[in-house]
Amino acid sequence: MEYYCVILQSTMKIYKVRFFGSKYYKQYILPELIKFSNIKIVENDNFDIGIVADYGHIFKPNELNCAKFGFFNFHPSDLPAYRGSTPLQTMILDGIKQSCVTLIKMNEKIDAGEIISKYIYNLLPSDTTKTLKEKTALIASKMLNDIFLFLNGKIMAKKQNIDKILDTQKLEKKECKINFNDSIIIADRKIRACFSNPKAYILYNKTRLIIHTAKIIDNCLKIEVIQKEGKRPLTFDEYKKGEKDKILLDKLSKFC
Repeated sequence: MEYYCVILQSTMKIYKVRFFGSKYYKQYILPELIKFSNIKIVENDNFDIGIVADYGHIFKPNELNCAKFGFFNFHPSDLPAYRGSTPLQTMILDGIKQSCVTLIKMNEKIDAGEIISKYIYNLLPSDTTKTLKEKTALIASKMLNDIFLFLNGKIMAKKQNIDKILDTQKLEKKECKINFNDSIIIADRKIRACFSNPKAYILYNKTRLIIHTAKIIDNCLKIEVIQKEGKRPLTFDEYKKGEKDKILLDKLSKFC
């Protein structure tokens, strides 16, 4: 993880801002931050505002108190639904078609801060965890000014509805296991959700076959890139040339 410190001028005040985020958010948020006037990158820990996005760190109360005006987090779900570390993966697995990027003012509880603003986006049938990270990062970069509108009293934050809380948990490998009796819809969701770590896989005769990409075509799941554990990824056509188990090939070729 990386952080960046900038001095950012809003319409009323100059704020020192420290950004905590993943590479997906870095590539979109930093260019937007420098569009504000009087930007200067600094290296010290003296900052007024913390901006957090896909950082993977639970901030303790003493850390949250470091920022004069608080910490603000961009979360890629319609909070309070899908709180926690795997909102994108879990929404894909659940077949969610629409969600929001939610901007909150952070408190000591995970993803439980007051809501400042939301921006709706669609989850497409082709979206993976990776494409959704890029999509939500771009959206978050366009919501930055909401932080300063809030600080200047132009937006009022509201508490989350505790009756709609839905927590997510870190995905276990078993949740990414594809069974031959899975429906093509479930198998496809597992492949798109388990796109990085863990990855979707099929276990056959104690051998793990990692499925990197696949598409639903003519009501069948067509594997595009496959990798036998310990080997390099191959296109499915390449894999078929070297696989001698005809029963396995038949199962993989007719995933319908």
